Amino acid sequence: MKRLLVLLLITSVLMGCDKDLTDPNAQNGPCPTGEVQFINGSDDTYDIIINGNVVDQQAGNTSGSRTLDKGSYNIQVKQVSGYRFSPIVKEYSINIVGCDTHVLSYP
Repeated sequence: MKRLLVLLLITSVLMGCDKDLTDPNAQNGPCPTGEVQFINGSDDTYDIIINGNVVDQQAGNTSGSRTLDKGSYNIQVKQVSGYRFSPIVKEYSINIVGCDTHVLSYP
């Protein structure tokens, strides 16, 4: 009888244990962010505009990158200098799914 009681107690403890294997610090899986690389192949400076906000200005013939959270983004690059009549504006729509890299080359 004593053995049965110990066996039932051990079984209930083992069956009642639920090990949480998720990392509480992880957001939406292993990669909550992605990267966007900007390559300015022009001699002119461009504004980098993400969802309507100017977030950076990139000098001519340079490259740079920006880390973004998962989600959808509207990105514009707008020529700041070196134009005669109107600036060159390029528009991109990207979706960051995590651990991904998007390369935007302009003009």
